[in-house]
Amino acid sequence: MRVEQAKRSLGLSKRPDSHDKTYLVLSDLFFRAYDQASPSVGYDGGNFTLWFFVHEIVHLAEFRSLPQPDAPPPSYDQQSEIFRILKTKIEQVKSALSSEGIDFNQYVLGKDLASRVVIVRNFELPTKYSLLSVQEALAEL
Repeated sequence: MRVEQAKRSLGLSKRPDSHDKTYLVLSDLFFRAYDQASPSVGYDGGNFTLWFFVHEIVHLAEFRSLPQPDAPPPSYDQQSEIFRILKTKIEQVKSALSSEGIDFNQYVLGKDLASRVVIVRNFELPTKYSLLSVQEALAEL
């Protein structure tokens, strides 16, 4: 689905409460980003529009691949191996940040600490954004 604007973002994957379908919403901003002469640089130095599209497709695929529409996706199911592994990695990074005296929110959301992305990568997570939740970690991977 193409929309003019999507929550001040390029888009999102959406699953209505009815669980009848999940769909990808892309804003006009997403399509305009490809019309620029130079790539839009985003999180941790990557091409933001390409990263964003793949990221949202992973969210979409996770919901659309469920055996039943109301089943919990692996990244939401606390009993799943994916959830446990990613949750552990996130907690390890939080602990490492704390031991170095780095504020978690400032690290994840602050652009001034982009050079410290190595901290999160030491725990086999690709970006600082992957620390926000298990669901985001899966999409980032």
